[in-house]
Amino acid sequence: MNCPHCHEPLPEDNNSPWCPSCGKDWETAPGSGVARKFPWLLFYLVMAAPAMVDLLLVMVPSTSSSRLGPVLLVTFAGSAVSGIVCGIILARHKGSGDVTLVILQAAGYSILMAIVSFFLCWLGCALQGLFYRA
Repeated sequence: MNCPHCHEPLPEDNNSPWCPSCGKDWETAPGSGVARKFPWLLFYLVMAAPAMVDLLLVMVPSTSSSRLGPVLLVTFAGSAVSGIVCGIILARHKGSGDVTLVILQAAGYSILMAIVSFFLCWLGCALQGLFYRA
């Protein structure tokens, strides 16, 4: 029997789960190892970033007309960028080996995540307006 990584012959009396030549786990072939962990923290931080920046911009005391431009910019452009990044994260995690399929998944996930991020921005501004109105 040969190691699936370095292709060196394994000794018959080898009781170790590691190859004595390369030190890798010889019981699993390359590419069939444990699945990658999903980067939840990065995903949620990127998804919530436009809403958090919007909330901070709205809370800064200034005239309403001077902060409208940055708030709209962060809401629309930030949500689009956040959606693209989150879509790529999802597609890389869920995608198979077919590049075309991964690109289509990234595009679909990006549109969906941009809508979710835009909704979070809208919800944050709406809630902020309710709290400061009272």
